[in-house]
Amino acid sequence: MKRLVTLLWIGAAMGLAQAPSPEALKGLDPEGALALAKRWREEGQRVVSYVTPEAFFFEFADGRKARVELSANA
Repeated sequence: MKRLVTLLWIGAAMGLAQAPSPEALKGLDPEGALALAKRWREEGQRVVSYVTPEAFFFEFADGRKARVELSANA
């Protein structure tokens, strides 16, 4: 039982660490940002994302915004 509780706690902590936030996008390339946007959408997270020729844009439920620049060589 103790092991089950520990595993559940670790799983919950990992889920909290992956909550949508601008910090989760830091260091990602455009492909990584797209994959994360897709995952958040599949999970039903409240994140608006869109792309322009310059960057991926993200708007979070708490009002924060972030962007991931597209490569100039794309």
